[in-house]
Amino acid sequence: MDSTFVKNIYGRHCTSRNPTDRGRKAVKISVLVDNRAIILGILPTPANIPDVVLLRDTLQSSLIPLDHNTPLLADKGYDSRKNRKICHDFKLLDRISRKKQKTGRRMNAKRSIVERCFSWLDKYRRLIMMYEQNIETHISFILFVMGNIQLNRSTIRNLN
Repeated sequence: MDSTFVKNIYGRHCTSRNPTDRGRKAVKISVLVDNRAIILGILPTPANIPDVVLLRDTLQSSLIPLDHNTPLLADKGYDSRKNRKICHDFKLLDRISRKKQKTGRRMNAKRSIVERCFSWLDKYRRLIMMYEQNIETHISFILFVMGNIQLNRSTIRNLN
């Protein structure tokens, strides 16, 4: 699980000032992926909401039910007692990085799956900036692109 900012030009819904980009308008996209970088849940929010608040809503946005005892990998932005309880309530294994501890190579290697998903999305000019007025249209484009990427990956594997 992780989140990213999408710059916003014409959007009206779900926008706010981006705290990392000099206060320009943006949307924060919080994503839940599986170990093959397939999006399970996606949650758009205004950019000024911190990650620590978004865990429950992102888990509830999952398109399919989550398996019990599945590890939930998240970065230090999600670290809190409340989020550990949320993991327990959803019957997920808490693998959220602690704030004052170093993360190992193994944890970073597993978390890089969601970063890879974001890098695939950044290859599409339409998704780098939000040109649509409604957030639902932008989310639809994200899901369409990820479906296209997964289809291309599966056909390449079948050819080899």
